[in-house]
Amino acid sequence: MSERWTGGPFDCVLDELRRCVPGLVVERLVVSHRADDDNAYFIGDQDGRGRVQVDTWPGGQPPLLIEDDAGRAETSDPREAVRIICAGLDQTRTDVGA
Repeated sequence: MSERWTGGPFDCVLDELRRCVPGLVVERLVVSHRADDDNAYFIGDQDGRGRVQVDTWPGGQPPLLIEDDAGRAETSDPREAVRIICAGLDQTRTDVGA
């Protein structure tokens, strides 16, 4: 069963990540003022080793800005977003274990 976060294309990215990242953890930035941007998501694993930030337009709309320790990328393609996020999680896990 998929959990709907945004109602937009970013939900497809999250659905695919749940299939390929064991113990996926997704946290959404919580803001106190309605005017603040709450479209920032922090993606990692249950061990807390990997962490990638993804910013979307309201409603989970692209483009998606993806950031990790190695840099940042922007895409409107959900499949490319999954690839970039998985690579970022793999990189941060490797760096922590080194």
